[in-house]
Amino acid sequence: MRAAAQDQEWLLGPDVLVAPVVVEGARSRDVYFPRGCWRDPRSGRAYRGPRTVRVAAPLGHLPFFFRCGTRPFRVPPATP
Repeated sequence: MRAAAQDQEWLLGPDVLVAPVVVEGARSRDVYFPRGCWRDPRSGRAYRGPRTVRVAAPLGHLPFFFRCGTRPFRVPPATP
């Protein structure tokens, strides 16, 4: 199972995918999205899995995603 092999990203319950940047100085990272629809709650961009996508990860931004149609917790708006 490809999802189980991901050692630098985690599901927090069934609806939150967290993919922290673990390489010093990186400004993006590859994220494996499990089957289904996943949405970046800050930008609103949706990703359909299963697939791997390179996502932006600027300094101070923790990449995380909600399963589409869910709102597990409140997210502050993105800062420009």
